[in-house]
Amino acid sequence: MIKCPECGKDISDKAEFCPNCGYKRIGHIRGNEILGSQTEKIVTQHTSYGTASLVLGIISIVIGIFTGIIGIVLSILAIIFGAIARGKGDKYGTYGLILGIVALVLTIIIWIITIFWAISLLSTYY
Repeated sequence: MIKCPECGKDISDKAEFCPNCGYKRIGHIRGNEILGSQTEKIVTQHTSYGTASLVLGIISIVIGIFTGIIGIVLSILAIIFGAIARGKGDKYGTYGLILGIVALVLTIIIWIITIFWAISLLSTYY
């Protein structure tokens, strides 16, 4: 058993992660010491930016089909929040970023189709 360098709890000398705080042990182990060790925090919780990005991405896909401007604004917010969350290591940020991009593209395509349909409809009556 060794002490976790982050939280000080006893952990197995063969464990890669501390079960208490989630720190990953990197380095060579000899006896009760870690040689050349470094630790890095494994993100186990999602940031508020990641969650917001994911929720906005989902909502922007649904809303973007029916309302153009609101869908575009929500998808841009999902992209921005997703980029921030990705920088913090949150996987929700990646998902929200992808959903935001998909929503933005779909909303623009639907807008273009609607405009051409409206123009063709008006040209048949006038």
